[in-house]
Amino acid sequence: MNYELNQFSDWVTHSHLPDWQTINTEILRIQREMMVSSFQADPATLQRYIIYHQTEITRIADLLCDSIMDNEGPDVNTVYDNPKVKQIEALEILLEFLTTHFGRYLDWDIEISRCLYYRFQHAVKTFRNNQITLLSDVDNYFSQIYHRIYEPIINGETLPLHKLKFLKDVYQQTSLTINYNKVISNRQLIDLFIKVNYNDPQFIEYIKSFINESVYQRDTLEHQLQELERFKNEMMNISSADDLVIGVKEVIIKWITNEIEEKRHEVASIDLYSIPAEDSLGKLETSLNVKELALMIRISFAAAVFVNRNLSQLVQLMAFRVSTVSTNVAKNISPKNLRNSLYTYDEATFNTVGNVLKRMMEKYNQIKALEIKRRKERS
Repeated sequence: MNYELNQFSDWVTHSHLPDWQTINTEILRIQREMMVSSFQADPATLQRYIIYHQTEITRIADLLCDSIMDNEGPDVNTVYDNPKVKQIEALEILLEFLTTHFGRYLDWDIEISRCLYYRFQHAVKTFRNNQITLLSDVDNYFSQIYHRIYEPIINGETLPLHKLKFLKDVYQQTSLTINYNKVISNRQLIDLFIKVNYNDPQFIEYIKSFINESVYQRDTLEHQLQELERFKNEMMNISSADDLVIGVKEVIIKWITNEIEEKRHEVASIDLYSIPAEDSLGKLETSLNVKELALMIRISFAAAVFVNRNLSQLVQLMAFRVSTVSTNVAKNISPKNLRNSLYTYDEATFNTVGNVLKRMMEKYNQIKALEIKRRKERS
């Protein structure tokens, strides 16, 4: 198997600056020869061949980078302006060709060329600075997750090839989405991260919360189930990157499947837990507002005061059976409002419920003391 980068090596050695047509012709020749070689070699030989060319691309790119820096100083922006940039672009194309067609044979842990690093770092900085308004439709927490992706290269950390490929995938997919839509939404960014297989715990938890928020805006269990099934179908239709690690897409689909099974169990057992709002027993009335009642329900559930199978069933039952009293007028509680209030508390809600719990403890102590006194009188 032949060494295919002789021409590039000669251009660098002799400081020759060929035109782009000559360079592009050489790119196509190298790609063609590599594809032919891949059909003629056994896997072990092919791997040595690919890794050797991968290493040579890095070496030649670094020589070009050193030449540019020596002549024009350390400003990385000069990497774009120097005529030798055409050769660097060609080497980038060849490296991308290797990652696309011979990914299984590459050394993904090898450090990338300094020159390719500088070029991509400059592109990312420029791109990220222009994204402030483009991410205006993305919530702050998710925006922070997104910007954190670029921190390694922004901060100048060492990047192996597999990290560079991931960052480039994010960069390219975001660019395509923004160029088409002008702005990018939470959902579009979620789909993008799944495509590039961003296997990050914070991102996975964010997807779950995003789905749950949409699901629990539906009033009935049947509609919640339909919403989960819709998300599952949409996730299955997203084409994600082929990676050695467990895919984010598969993790999320498995989680949604489990949620669907649990929701189906709730629907099947709904007759055991839902009681008609209007019957001979009427409704219980509480002085708590919806948020305060939601916090009391959550505390009671966490303390195992109620042993319903899950919190949703308890919320459904309480919404049917309890109404809040404001200015002596009883108001019905919607299951949706009560459910949405389970995890959104303000300081006033905590203070009110805290005072209720204190009064309950006071009543507990009073009742206990009274009972002890009665027992003594009887004896």
